[in-house]
Amino acid sequence: MKCPNCKLENPGNAIMCDCGYNFEVGHVISPGEDEVGGAGVAGKPKDLISFEQTRLQGGERTIRFLSGSVGEFMGKGANSLVNGVVILTNQRVVFYSRPGLFSQPRIESSRLDKINSVDSGRTGIISFFFYIKFVTSGNSLTVSVPALTKQTQEFIDAVILAVEDAKGKSSISETSSTAPSLAGELSKLAALAAQGVLTKEEFERAKAKLLSK
Repeated sequence: MKCPNCKLENPGNAIMCDCGYNFEVGHVISPGEDEVGGAGVAGKPKDLISFEQTRLQGGERTIRFLSGSVGEFMGKGANSLVNGVVILTNQRVVFYSRPGLFSQPRIESSRLDKINSVDSGRTGIISFFFYIKFVTSGNSLTVSVPALTKQTQEFIDAVILAVEDAKGKSSISETSSTAPSLAGELSKLAALAAQGVLTKEEFERAKAKLLSK
């Protein structure tokens, strides 16, 4: 079956295309939509609503979010695959899955000032998913999301800027198993934008030029 959005073949009849098109709901999943459980209040995913109602800490607020998952396909116990949402707040990066009828909530987080780098790439040679790994000196957080879309890259860019701000440093490293040079250039652009060297329009034009190569 071909994807109506990007016109590429969908091997294995996967639910989600690389471009972010969801065959079950019939359109590209946006950052404000819950692809597995439907949109919640004001277009927010139900997992995000639950997180904001029960898990936000003092002075904490949501900046960006993406639908994603942690764990492994066919995994068991702590390694079982869990769908939820990955959230960037002004204090940390969090994966959260709300409690179900027979399950406990799942929450994993990394403080922004403890993140040393942001790694990203495909989860396998042939894969419809993309991983984002937030590397710390302790336990790193790895989340699988629909393959590299504009929303995914914007989320990564936002995390890098938030970590730089939290650390008070000019830049952190971002590496990608698929395009390390591209990731490095994007990181440099993000740093220049954060320092005010580039305007928002100049940053967007430069980023679009890099992504089109």
